[in-house]
Amino acid sequence: MVRALSPTHTRNHGRRYSYYASNMNDDAGAPALRLPAGEIEQATRRAIARWFRKDTNLQRLTASMPAAEKTEIFDRAGTVASTIELASISETRKALNAMQLSVAVNENGIRGTFEPRDVLGDAAEQEQATKSASFEVSLERQSYGLEPRLRLKPSEPDKPARDQHLVELLGRAFGARATLLAMSEAKTKSIKTTRLRHLQRLARLSYLDPTIVRQILAGTQRADLSSRSLWRMADLPIRWKEQREALCPTTT
Repeated sequence: MVRALSPTHTRNHGRRYSYYASNMNDDAGAPALRLPAGEIEQATRRAIARWFRKDTNLQRLTASMPAAEKTEIFDRAGTVASTIELASISETRKALNAMQLSVAVNENGIRGTFEPRDVLGDAAEQEQATKSASFEVSLERQSYGLEPRLRLKPSEPDKPARDQHLVELLGRAFGARATLLAMSEAKTKSIKTTRLRHLQRLARLSYLDPTIVRQILAGTQRADLSSRSLWRMADLPIRWKEQREALCPTTT
């Protein structure tokens, strides 16, 4: 018994809350479910990115490959993981569609399957032993009035607390840096000044101290650090030590 989930939303005091909810016209024998979209999507993204960063997964994938091809696959897997975790929603959607992501939800959790070789290039596609990869995210059922909803379990290490706007700003920053580094001198001179300055301003955020980047990805950054405040920070220090002093949470 299954019911498809569709995106929906509600508004409360001017705020929009997005969900995935069971289609009520489908199988009435299956339980009706409702999931908060943001935290479920983020947990799914992190679970897939973690798969691509796990050496044992890549070693199984490349078991019969020559060393040079293995190195290429490992490098590409790191890029895929960063794209899924850091890129904008539209870019991530393209990557997930390319790997044929399929997700099923029940009252205990989310289970997803995908084809890693579809985004890892020709060498992986030629590997006959390659199989679909899978991941799981644990959920628990909670009741809000008469309506059952699902939430990530409190003990779930992937329980999100991060600011997605901050994460997407970092993704755009790394994209801007890549764009600038790929520009020829002639292209740099021909581009509009306003566009060039915008790319430069974005790219400077890609040089944040890795500690700060990890905090943003984990949602443990300073409470007053937002995409707006980071973007507007004209005097962002160059040295990592000074960045940590300016942007990391204070300890007591």
